[in-house]
Amino acid sequence: FQTSVVYVFLSSVALFGQPLTVQSVGGVGFAVVGPFLACGFLTTEAFTATSSEVLPTTRTELVAAGMALAVTAAIGYTVYQVLLKFLYGNLKNDWRFLAFFGSWVSIWHLIVVLPCIF
Repeated sequence: FQTSVVYVFLSSVALFGQPLTVQSVGGVGFAVVGPFLACGFLTTEAFTATSSEVLPTTRTELVAAGMALAVTAAIGYTVYQVLLKFLYGNLKNDWRFLAFFGSWVSIWHLIVVLPCIF
């Protein structure tokens, strides 16, 4: 579910004046359609989850719940990317900032991701 690509693209056009070209729109289109084709979303197989009073059980409920979670995640990712570019876009060529930011990303990966692996 690649809607974050669409949201980031539209935000970049609206906020940063990125030009709307055939290549960029086509690239966004491929990024959205490709995962649907790869995951078999367009198949008509019927499947259900285990019975529960709280969790969705039919295919329609499962797809709706998954899409709601995916759209929420995509909007959060869009806000993160656009806000990061808005706040720190002027520092994209400053090697000291890039080193500082990269080191913080590395440190947080060690703190958060590494324990999940082991």
